[in-house]
Amino acid sequence: SWIASKQAGVNPYVLENMDVTSSEELAERRHANRALLAIIGKTLEKHADVIEKMTSVVFFADADGMVLLLAEGGVTNAAFRQFGTRVGGVWSEEVTGTSAIALCVKHRTLIQLVGPEHFQVSMQDHLTTAAPIFADDGALLGVIATTTLHNKVGSGLSHMQPYMIGWTLSLASSIENENKLRQHRGEDEAGYRGYLRRMMEGEGYVVIDRDGTVVDVLGARKGSLLGGWTPGHPIGEYLD
Repeated sequence: SWIASKQAGVNPYVLENMDVTSSEELAERRHANRALLAIIGKTLEKHADVIEKMTSVVFFADADGMVLLLAEGGVTNAAFRQFGTRVGGVWSEEVTGTSAIALCVKHRTLIQLVGPEHFQVSMQDHLTTAAPIFADDGALLGVIATTTLHNKVGSGLSHMQPYMIGWTLSLASSIENENKLRQHRGEDEAGYRGYLRRMMEGEGYVVIDRDGTVVDVLGARKGSLLGGWTPGHPIGEYLD
């Protein structure tokens, strides 16, 4: 990956992610992913205290590595703040060099990079973990990534490696499962609406108020069950 990054001409010493998408394209991508972003936002709200206490940043990047959402804790590394924490930034080997997000998108599997494994110098005191999020059909929806200071002055945080893996996988699993539930709910609702349309096309429907009085009869054919029902009459006139 480092070789690919170098061949792409990535400068590991720059302090700015130069490839930031236009506001129009970013808005389009966020709109296209709005339902998923809402789920991610609610999930990250539940983890706000953890994000803050662990001086972490949590990213969601789409299947092209473009950051569409982030939640930022108390990150104190000025170089990282300048380079990495921006919505609309693109994380790929061709743009930012070797990173957990870029490798997760490329290989569609859990990736964790420790400190100097990152290509960018500004990332080399960070521990970054990225996990893929898939749709029901196996399509890659994007990547959830967590990053935290790995060598904060006076304390090494290498012991955090397994915990960050577990936490990141937990976030990804929660988001993925909730998104699948949302899709199934939508499919069920669409099927139910289709059933109602077919029913109304066939027999019509009746609106009845809380006192059992017929308020309206719509779409009823002559000779059908509802064909002789009249608004203003009690339902007891037509049913036992």
